[in-house]
Amino acid sequence: MSKNGQGMHAPKTCIEQALKLDVRQLQRTGRLLDGMDYGWAWSRGGVKVATIDLSIQTDRVLVKYSRGLFNGQWQRTTCEVPLERTPCHLGGERVWWRCPVAGCNRRVAILYGGAGVACRHCHDLAYRCQRENAEERSARQANKVRRRLG
Repeated sequence: MSKNGQGMHAPKTCIEQALKLDVRQLQRTGRLLDGMDYGWAWSRGGVKVATIDLSIQTDRVLVKYSRGLFNGQWQRTTCEVPLERTPCHLGGERVWWRCPVAGCNRRVAILYGGAGVACRHCHDLAYRCQRENAEERSARQANKVRRRLG
């Protein structure tokens, strides 16, 4: 892709459009306790687009993920996502996912839904600002300065 974003390749999907599974939020709400089972559904415009069921174990989470396809069928995948815990300087611990895609194993805070559950690199997702051209980037930075100045 060219430097100004006008290349021949199709633009990447932005992470803002993807379904997210944030381990930090699960940790804050006390949902990463050994033996817990729960699930939820994601909706867009009142239509259910995906469901997820989590079974928590000490060092991993069994994820059952289903997403609706355009033809009305549902694609179901099941995987084990390892958890990694790192100590914090002032006590406690921080929990991370390990990407379940073979060969990746990245330590990440957020996994995204798509054909399966994986990190943003495996799903080839981009941040919105990575798709901006030079004019859009300059305008965003100028607006940021305006907000700071009030």
